[in-house]
Amino acid sequence: MKEHERIQTLQDAVSATGTGIILPCQDVGLVSVQITGTFVATVTFEATLEEDANWVAVQTKNESNGTVATTATTAGLYTAPIAGFANFRTRVTWVSGTSITIKAKGIAYSPGLPLSDIEVSASALPSGAATSTNQTTEITALEKIDDLQGALNDVGTDELRILLHDGTNAADIVSHEDEISLRVVGGRQTVFNIHVNAENIQADTGFMLIDLSDTVNWPHTNTDHIALFQISVNINPDTSFAGDIDIGFLTSVDDENGDFNQIFAYHLDRQAAEIVEQLVFPNGLDLEDAEHFGPITANDTTWQTDVNLLGPSGAASFPAGNGDFVMKIVRTAGAVDVGILATYITVAA
Repeated sequence: MKEHERIQTLQDAVSATGTGIILPCQDVGLVSVQITGTFVATVTFEATLEEDANWVAVQTKNESNGTVATTATTAGLYTAPIAGFANFRTRVTWVSGTSITIKAKGIAYSPGLPLSDIEVSASALPSGAATSTNQTTEITALEKIDDLQGALNDVGTDELRILLHDGTNAADIVSHEDEISLRVVGGRQTVFNIHVNAENIQADTGFMLIDLSDTVNWPHTNTDHIALFQISVNINPDTSFAGDIDIGFLTSVDDENGDFNQIFAYHLDRQAAEIVEQLVFPNGLDLEDAEHFGPITANDTTWQTDVNLLGPSGAASFPAGNGDFVMKIVRTAGAVDVGILATYITVAA
């Protein structure tokens, strides 16, 4: 296992100002940071191109509310793209309190910047072009549909998804053999991240990864279904653990049970080694029953609309519902830690 893939403690129950431990950035694209403790302090996220000099504050996203800043004053989960840097650290400026602990983990994949954070300027098209008068935005999907049809025929792909942003419309163009269709969805499309840590699990337990209907705690707004673009899975069993870690989505959920549609499954016997896996879906993996053909656990009482599940915040506050992305740990013996980092969008009806 690579050193940066371990969870490292950068500040260990400190109650004073200090720079803490350095996280090397070699082979790291994204760092996840968890801040805990009772404190009044400021954490500054910093990186450098040198060994231990000329530190500069870097933009970091608060995964609870989506805000981006170079500092944090509250406990929570934060992520920062740090590809290309030499080292990363979390500098604490202490005021008062009991203590603060900061842990970090790097992964090779980085989702990059949202398109909404990139400023694009456009100039007028030449006279005679499709929209030459007062052209100030990107060409829309409808104006280029013929060109896209030709491109699809040339490359012979089964499916091509294109996300365009002009401030008002986004287009999803899908081609199957000789047919092509266009779905236009109002508004910009933003990619979201979730991070769940399940530690020392010693019983059968269900976890809420993405609550499709909850647009308060999760940053998305659309609620028809989830499209998964990337998932990183880290499973660390103790030497006696035996059991299964299953990941999938829910259908037919009511106050008694629900159907679990399995997408990923990990079976571990005693003395199993740690599992670190990263899967990327460039076109998106749609989590809906119309797009799924695979194992289904019907009438599973783990999933009920009136029973709360553990979620990314660590609290058991999230009841199950249709379309939710979930994880179930089925334990036979021992204990296990599971970490999940996923990148996704939600799709409108």
